[in-house]
Amino acid sequence: MSDKDRIAELERLLHEVTRKSERLREEEQRKHERLLEEDRRKDQKSTLSEYLYYCHFHIYLKLRLPPPGHGLPVPATPVDGKFYPKRLLPWRTFAHQRELRFNDLRAACAQDRRFLSELDTKIIGRLFEGTIAEYISDLWNFERFAIEQPVGKILAPIWDDKGLRGRYPFADIRVKSAGEMPGFGEHIIARETRPYGFGIQTSLDGSEHYAFVFDYQHDYVLSVEHLQEALQMETLFEDVNARVMSKSDTRQGNAQEAWQ
Repeated sequence: MSDKDRIAELERLLHEVTRKSERLREEEQRKHERLLEEDRRKDQKSTLSEYLYYCHFHIYLKLRLPPPGHGLPVPATPVDGKFYPKRLLPWRTFAHQRELRFNDLRAACAQDRRFLSELDTKIIGRLFEGTIAEYISDLWNFERFAIEQPVGKILAPIWDDKGLRGRYPFADIRVKSAGEMPGFGEHIIARETRPYGFGIQTSLDGSEHYAFVFDYQHDYVLSVEHLQEALQMETLFEDVNARVMSKSDTRQGNAQEAWQ
């Protein structure tokens, strides 16, 4: 091989090495930029749709319950004397009402980034994924972080929107247990029949009202087969639907007609 050919070959090899080096440098640069973008995205506040997604996959799905057959040996919550609806009516407009409410939420939130970041929701989810919720206190923490706080953050844009405030005339809603309600005395409901907790609605003028009540049935400590066995002995649904309502009560009569 002549000197000229050797020089040409060396130049070709040098050019090839240079091209590979540039390509590797560009790939590393793109990888670095991609990682920076992922970190920025994970750490930035989320939109409504992103927040719903993050809450579901990073928080809600992290709840771990005892496996079947490993429930704690505690008795079921007694229900004697508890209050329950006298009649169950179909909510025929549920799908339509849900769409209307969600449209209002989307209008109030738009594409604003005002909710927790993906990283923040992952941090909250880690509080639950490493342990099994065996006690009611475990569920209290989960309900507060996975349900109550996210719902409050999602509803806040509606409360802040003057145009929507007329259709949703309240400024806040939160959950309290009966023990946190000092004004909830024995003269209202006997202790053995009082519900576990309340949803407290704050009106625009600052006054508070009961929005709903709730009670616990400790089904989380029962295995699936035990729960099914217990429910087979219950006739609550039949009892409610078979209840005879007085025709003299106009509201009850209208409800009965709506049911029929």
